[in-house]
Amino acid sequence: MSYTVNPLTGQLMPTATGPQGPQGPQGPAGATGAAGASWSAIADSVTITGNATLTATNLNKIHDINSSSAMTLTLPQASTEDIAIGAVFAIYRRGSGSITFAVQGSDTLESASGATTIASQYQMATVWKRAQGVWVLMGAIQ
Repeated sequence: MSYTVNPLTGQLMPTATGPQGPQGPQGPAGATGAAGASWSAIADSVTITGNATLTATNLNKIHDINSSSAMTLTLPQASTEDIAIGAVFAIYRRGSGSITFAVQGSDTLESASGATTIASQYQMATVWKRAQGVWVLMGAIQ
């Protein structure tokens, strides 16, 4: 026989244990949670050969720029091209020509130290539309 101490009185009390009873029935299943966000790999690339303005058709693609001439990629204001907040563009500088980013109208470009170009050949930058009229440039930039 085993004993337990009563925490209020300090007296020893016998502890009785019997056999475990049968398991009860399983309860109903809980609600199913919301589906997670969809994801798709960047499967296509877009070749750009001269000055260009990014468009919504360029989303989810890598922009492969192979030019020996300097060029400018323009990030459009909403009145020119309706690109959703959160959109991301990947830009790869394959050629030797510099790639500079510019914004239209009163839009702003946020980047480290005010950088606006991809640093050098064979490097990549990403442009993200953070808010209406606000673009963020990140990656191998100068």
